[in-house]
Amino acid sequence: MLAALASGKPGPASVLLGLGAWALFFAAEPVQVLLGRRGARARAEEGPTAAGRLLLLAGAAAVLGAAGFVAGTPAVRWALLVPALPAAAFVALLWAGQERTAAGEVLAAVTLSSMAFPIAVGALVGAVESGRALAVWALGLSALVFPVRAIGARRRAHTGAAGRVLPAVAVSAVAVGLVGVFLVPADVVALAPLVVASLWLGAVPPEPRQLRRVGWSLVGATLLTAGLLVLEVRGGLSKALGEHGRPVPRGRPVAASVEARGVGWPPPGRSASLGPDGEGSPPRRWRPRCDAESRVG
Repeated sequence: MLAALASGKPGPASVLLGLGAWALFFAAEPVQVLLGRRGARARAEEGPTAAGRLLLLAGAAAVLGAAGFVAGTPAVRWALLVPALPAAAFVALLWAGQERTAAGEVLAAVTLSSMAFPIAVGALVGAVESGRALAVWALGLSALVFPVRAIGARRRAHTGAAGRVLPAVAVSAVAVGLVGVFLVPADVVALAPLVVASLWLGAVPPEPRQLRRVGWSLVGATLLTAGLLVLEVRGGLSKALGEHGRPVPRGRPVAASVEARGVGWPPPGRSASLGPDGEGSPPRRWRPRCDAESRVG
């Protein structure tokens, strides 16, 4: 979420939605206590405190979310559907007591990733760029779920090396396969720190007593991915990789890419064709009329 705010120009809507999302995140622990997931003793001793904390955090999330909804543009309001769907599914798993399963933890990772989408849209980041960042976070955090789950001695005994490493390999294959379809090479570069961390934890599983070291390593990988995504949205990473804008896919009407620049191509009665630069610019023999000529006409 911080990367989403840093990628654009955050306004009141994105800041309010971000604060509301953080309030919901911290409300998860009181819910766990009240549902007995932390044990009967914790529920008996800390139940009243957890109930008060949950009421405070849920109220803050509701107020902040409503304020962000009102302050947001129609695009931000529609973007809120993206995190709402996985969040509803995760709440159902939480109520059923399945949040600690592999599916539940992957869904939790996707839910956390999706919360950044409306925040990025509210920060004036394009929907396509926001969607690509969401895909990077969802893929990377999902790859980390399986090796992290296997850190415990009991789970490590029942999880082979293939089960710990294959998720990172599968995520890498999916990301590479999406390049040119939805993702760009810069997205794969931003995903690399999370994939490398997943491979490291899977190939060389640490002992449970090394959890602090593992935690700081994951924080470092997450911060590196966040920084690379911010650079990508701001154009620095794409320039460093030699990407000069997004190419026009085959079969796409050239007029769409040119009209996005406000040129007004093709002129009436003419068909669109590739220009000399191959990216849909008007042919050299045609030039749009300047403003003075348009006014005279």
